[in-house]
Amino acid sequence: MKKLLTLLLCLSALFAGNSVAQEKGDMYFGGSLGLGVTSVGEGNISVSAVTFSLAPEFSYFIADNFRLGAELSFSTSEGISLFTIQPTFAYYVKLVDKLYYTPEFKIGGGFAAGEDYSTGLFAFGLDIFALEYMPTKNLGISMSLVNLNYNLLPEGPISTFNFALLSSPEVGFRYYF
Repeated sequence: MKKLLTLLLCLSALFAGNSVAQEKGDMYFGGSLGLGVTSVGEGNISVSAVTFSLAPEFSYFIADNFRLGAELSFSTSEGISLFTIQPTFAYYVKLVDKLYYTPEFKIGGGFAAGEDYSTGLFAFGLDIFALEYMPTKNLGISMSLVNLNYNLLPEGPISTFNFALLSSPEVGFRYYF
């Protein structure tokens, strides 16, 4: 974790410059990486598993500070792999110079695969505490620390509901154009 914070500080110093609010017509391409612990339980049985996720995304600002985007997400945990395609909606609130609060809502579908099954899925997500630091006009560093995710696997062995409070952080980079 120290190495990640050091890297983020070095990048911030390297790209220091003026930041601007996101305006209608702006676009970005980026993605995020996540690593966390998910707890899945049924009845008296509860299993904790390490989860890895990768999610490239593209967004377009349809109004000042309001973006609409698309995210492809892949995550894997204890032999179960999820692939989702989700439209995303977020609003940018400037906290201080170069730092924005960016709560995000996403809903979509995809498929899940395990050792002996494969099924479609419904996915819902809400990034409650998401921040973005913009050291330059074209570079954003995002972080999601508190999120709510629900995956419904109608034909699979489980459905997952995960409320993550600092246990499944995601870090991302965005290039604005």
